[in-house]
Amino acid sequence: MGNRDLLVRLLCDFASEHANDPERIRASLARGDLDGARATVHRLKGVAGNLAAQQVFASAVVLESALRKGSPAPFDAQLDDLANAMKLVTQSVASLAAPN
Repeated sequence: MGNRDLLVRLLCDFASEHANDPERIRASLARGDLDGARATVHRLKGVAGNLAAQQVFASAVVLESALRKGSPAPFDAQLDDLANAMKLVTQSVASLAAPN
């Protein structure tokens, strides 16, 4: 397997495993599960950073910081930014994975 193939596979795995993380975070917050929301954001941030998904990483950093500081809820703006970044990544990954 070449480097490009490996990268595409890792990005596809990232997109499939984490595409719904913004919704999972919203659901955790709606249930009052701040620890669960923080854990999901932290995992997403780490994987995004490892794969150089910079916009997702940056959005996750902002949201994680707000959650850690206990900023007043809701976190809608931060979650919307994260959801938009994830949408862009998943669309880009889909185009990479599409047969030529």
